Amino acid sequence: YFYHEHVHLYTFDFIIEYVGFKLVWGCFVFYPFFYPIAICIFFLGWILSRGANNQKYLFRTQPNALFLGFIRPISINERLLCSGWCLAINGGIYPWLYPLYYIALFIARERTDYERCKEKYGRDWNEYCHRVPYRIIPFLY
Repeated sequence: YFYHEHVHLYTFDFIIEYVGFKLVWGCFVFYPFFYPIAICIFFLGWILSRGANNQKYLFRTQPNALFLGFIRPISINERLLCSGWCLAINGGIYPWLYPLYYIALFIARERTDYERCKEKYGRDWNEYCHRVPYRIIPFLY
């Protein structure tokens, strides 16, 4: 992205939309916030995995030792464990943020393209829209 920056000055975004809210917000707010979330989720998963393996190792080598110095080793029903994780995680919207971002981006771009083509092609564009009723996803939008 930083290698051919002069090329970006001649893209659709800069020629038609200029440097506006969408470009500034995306570059300075969305991307710097969104990508570290994935890194944090990766390290959280890694810590949980290593922690679980460490607990198994300690239990096998020292079955009567207290976990974290005060928790007695007990067996927990799988169902209780799964329901606890489901309640802790609570679904969440994080996995959907990236697709939702691009859906919003594509819809905004489609509307801009629609207006430009309508202005440029006039009656031919109306005929095209009559023959092709869906704009992005067939039978949906």
